[in-house]
Formats: sequence, structure tokens, C-alpha cells
Amino acid sequence: AAARPRGGGTIRAPAAMMRIQAMITICAPVEAVWAQLSDVGGYADWIPFIVSLEGRLALSARPTLHLSPPGARALTAPPDHQRR
Repeated sequence: AAARPRGGGTIRAPAAMMRIQAMITICAPVEAVWAQLSDVGGYADWIPFIVSLEGRLALSARPTLHLSPPGARALTAPPDHQRR
């Protein structure tokens, strides 16, 4: 099944795995966007269910996210990076 979260994107929930995907267009310099995304310590300000992130943020890296979504069980997962 697929649902549309606020702000666009798609949530797909196959039987064994859930994948969350969202895409937006940001009208800002790449450096400003990367500065915000790479400020892991500030994630709780805008993504409150991310408890922590382990690893480095780089194109080839696969950091591990520790999530605690409201109303759901906590989980640990590496993100799926796709360069567009």
C-alpha cells in the first residue's frame, strides 16, 4: 500500500519492510543545504524521532539511524541513499 505524507513523497509498507521516501525542491545553495543536513546534533530540532545517527555523512557512507517514531516501536536502520 502507498500513502502520501504531508509535504509529498511516498510511504510504502510491504509485509516485511517499510520504506519512507520523500522528495522536495529546495531553492538554496548546495552548501547551505548540506550544512543543515550534516548538522546531526540539530536533527532533533526538525526530525524529533531521530534519536541518533552513527557514522559519517558522505556520498559513499551508510550511517546508521536510531529512530523512535511516535506510536511505533524504536528501530535501527541504515538509510537508502539515492543520488538524483
